[in-house]
Amino acid sequence: MMLTMTIRDLARKSLYERSLVYDATLDATGLASLWHPEGSVQIGAQPRVTGREAVGAFFETFFSYGLFEKLEHEMLEVWDLPETLVYHAVAIYTLPDASVLRVPYVNIVKYK
Repeated sequence: MMLTMTIRDLARKSLYERSLVYDATLDATGLASLWHPEGSVQIGAQPRVTGREAVGAFFETFFSYGLFEKLEHEMLEVWDLPETLVYHAVAIYTLPDASVLRVPYVNIVKYK
């Protein structure tokens, strides 16, 4: 069986894969570069941050806390809608003492 991907599929796959690289390297600037200039991010109960520069500053602060040594993601489910990509995943944080913390999350990516 041959699987084919559309240009949109490739773009979305590339976006997701690049975000994993930026997370793995704790590259806040690279991660923020994936956001629309007016895009926003909200993690947990933190307030929503809007604008590419603000998103970059948010991730820079988040990564600088030193709460974890490594960040990985495990994709569980994906809903690919015409204007939105929704995915359920688990963030896997390796802590300074080498213990591992798994935190489930849902991302909603709206394309502009």
